[in-house]
Amino acid sequence: GEIRGFEARFMGANRPDAGLNLFDPEQGGALLHRGIYPLSMAHFLLGPVAEMQGMARLGESGVDEDSVLILRHESGALSTLRASLRAAGPEGATLWGTAGTLHIQGPIWRPTGALLQPVTPSGGSGGAKRLEAFRESHAGQRISRRLGQIKKLVRRSGTPIGGPVAGNGYHYEAEAVMQAVASGLTEEPRMTLDDSVALVELMDRARALWSAEARS
Repeated sequence: GEIRGFEARFMGANRPDAGLNLFDPEQGGALLHRGIYPLSMAHFLLGPVAEMQGMARLGESGVDEDSVLILRHESGALSTLRASLRAAGPEGATLWGTAGTLHIQGPIWRPTGALLQPVTPSGGSGGAKRLEAFRESHAGQRISRRLGQIKKLVRRSGTPIGGPVAGNGYHYEAEAVMQAVASGLTEEPRMTLDDSVALVELMDRARALWSAEARS
C-alpha cells in the first residue's frame, strides 16, 4: 500500500560527563550521536524531506540531551523521530502503510528483523458510526478491556521478515564500502554522497534552530 508514516527512536540513559564526546558542545548531543540513526532510516525508507520541525532540551553542557524531529517527506508521508542521552526508551521502529504495518525489531543501529501485519481499511461511514457507538457502550468497554488483557498474553501476530544478524551491525557498512571500491565505484549507490549531505544539512538546520531559541 501507500506509506503514510514512520516512527523511530534511539534513546539511552547516560550520566552527564564533560569528558565524554556525547556531552562535548563541539561534537556531542543526542541528535548527532543517536538521532542520525532514525533520521537516516526515515530518509532511506520514505525519501527526501520537504519540511522539518524540531525541538530539544539542552543540558548544562549546552548539548541537546533530548531531541524530537517531525518530518514531512516529499511523498507526503510523516516521520516522528526521538533521540536521548538521558532517558532510555523502547527499541525498534514502525512503518505505517495503507495495506500493512511493519514493526522493525531490535536497536535502530542493528535491526534484528521485522514483523509485517496486514491492515484492512474500515468500510463506509454508517458501519463506522455503529462501531464507535458500540465501543462507547458499557458492553463495548468491557469487551475492549478484556481484549486488552488477552493481547498482553498472546504474541503479536504477523509475518516475520529477516534473518540472522552478525556482530554489532557496523561491519556491514565496511563490507559495502569494500564491495563498492572493488567494483570501481566512487560511492555506494544505496547511500550516496547526496544522501549524506542531505542528512547533515537537516541536522544542522535543527541544531541551529534550538541554539537560536536558547540564546533568545
